[in-house]
Amino acid sequence: MLSLGAYRQAFLVELQATLRYRGNVLAYLSYVLVPPVAVFFLWKTVLGEGGWLGDYDLRAMVTYYLVTQLFVANTPFGAWSDIGEEIRNGRLALWLLRPAGHYGLYLSRILGSWVVPYWGMSLLGTAAVAAVLHRYFQLQTDSRLLAAALLFWLGGVVIAFTWGYLLNLAAFWTQRALGALLAADAVATFLAGGVIPLDLLPLKGLWLFLPFRYAGWLPTQIYLGRVPLESLPLEFLKLLAWLIALRLLVKLVWHRGLMRFQGAGI
Repeated sequence: MLSLGAYRQAFLVELQATLRYRGNVLAYLSYVLVPPVAVFFLWKTVLGEGGWLGDYDLRAMVTYYLVTQLFVANTPFGAWSDIGEEIRNGRLALWLLRPAGHYGLYLSRILGSWVVPYWGMSLLGTAAVAAVLHRYFQLQTDSRLLAAALLFWLGGVVIAFTWGYLLNLAAFWTQRALGALLAADAVATFLAGGVIPLDLLPLKGLWLFLPFRYAGWLPTQIYLGRVPLESLPLEFLKLLAWLIALRLLVKLVWHRGLMRFQGAGI
């Protein structure tokens, strides 16, 4: 029988482990501070004070990148590579004996390692950059839009983790897939809108159909006030449909993979 306490314990243990390495958390701050400032100077050169690219002027583009960077940088597209390593070296057998699902345990662990230290540090860093660039930053004060953007992003986090988890399950059939995982992580970041707004790309209908947009582009568009509130219920149903589809695919691959798995005690 599955125990919710096991998931809670996994979350807390990982949180405590992450907080022991405060230096890593502080070093992460540079990743939050430096790229947005560099991108600001890039777009200031490209757009100037009165230029436009699609529906974006300099203020909208800077706001888009700051908010999207906050979302995308804190989304676990690659899950954890040790999921695949445990499958290859047989240690997965130890996880199978626990009173909780492997997927849920790892989701709890990754949330525990990110929620307080990295998400909190990223929010502070983004707020600091936004304060420095306040002339070019659009501050959203509508609590409904802020709550909706956060809700959709959290859904995107689960989608991203499920995507990375699914890719790690390839370890049931292959010995080494790290290169493919890194490439998939980079592609997912791009398709989430982490490099350039998806609505500026050719074939944008295709990219906006994929689920990666929930991890960056869509929450940011909600933050910018570009998504009508009345269309959010339909968007939420689409998000749930993607979550269900990916989860069912994970279950299928997991059960097929376990039929091939060989480990101690199996």
